[in-house]
Amino acid sequence: MFKTGTSRWLAIAVIATTCLLTAGSAWAQTQPSDVFWVNYFSNNVPGNKSGTDQEVRIINPGAYAPNYPPASLCAMIYVFDNQQEMKECCGCYISTNGLAELSVAKDLTSNTFNGTAPKDGDIKIVSAVSNITIGGAPACDPSGGGLNSSGGYVLNIAPTADLRSWSSHLPGYQHSDGRTTEDEFQDATLSTGELDSLQEECTGVLAVGSGFGQCGQHASNSSFSCTL
Repeated sequence: MFKTGTSRWLAIAVIATTCLLTAGSAWAQTQPSDVFWVNYFSNNVPGNKSGTDQEVRIINPGAYAPNYPPASLCAMIYVFDNQQEMKECCGCYISTNGLAELSVAKDLTSNTFNGTAPKDGDIKIVSAVSNITIGGAPACDPSGGGLNSSGGYVLNIAPTADLRSWSSHLPGYQHSDGRTTEDEFQDATLSTGELDSLQEECTGVLAVGSGFGQCGQHASNSSFSCTL
């Protein structure tokens, strides 16, 4: 009897260890390099620095060319506050040699799913190919397809290298002249687990927000447009 019980517990331990190793390996797996970019924003409050805003600029240099001419790409954008909570997400379709310009105050934090604009936080961008069509035209879905008919996550974002991004920043409150600085988004390693998490959290934000939680709704020009 003791041996049977011991064997059972050993079997359970082996199964548990296998599950942990499998979960760990999923997070350890990485996507292609040069596809994931991160930056921060701060002092994002109404009227700060006499209305001075922070801006994110993203360009598609046109190096991704599976066929001729070079292809448009998606900037899958995810905005977090400094408590690690995703506030907004959107996908911006940027044509070759196109420039997307997004205001932190007006385009990235003005339509949060819970109605509260974060003062400080971070912005994550995944460079990817189009994963949805709207009216027959290619577009970008940052939720990765949302949920399927069985209630599981579709997770259809395919990271593809090429986009380049910059962001301006406001100084601390001790400065009153409204000066801004600008730096490039930093390249970061994108794990499969992180990519899945971004898509799943975005799905939740868009579902709970019922129209809120979508960034970039009013930002577009001839070279880019932002959707879901």
